[in-house]
Amino acid sequence: MHLAARFEPLASHYQELVTLIRTVTGGRVYVRSGAHWIAGGRGPAHLPTAGRVTSAGRVWSVYSWMPSAGTRVYLLTPPVQTS
Repeated sequence: MHLAARFEPLASHYQELVTLIRTVTGGRVYVRSGAHWIAGGRGPAHLPTAGRVTSAGRVWSVYSWMPSAGTRVYLLTPPVQTS
């Protein structure tokens, strides 16, 4: 969210935000508005707002936020493995 706050106006910089977050985290990032994919390509058909999702044979932790009404940014990261 702090990174997103640096892009003004954010709506015209979603792809740049996706690229930056992917570079920093190594995770997958998607931006959706309702049923429409805005940036980051097409992700899993169902993305929870938080929790876990299985995609491409891997389990991912999901974190998301709404930078504006009707638009949600999803960050998928591999869950931490404990031994």
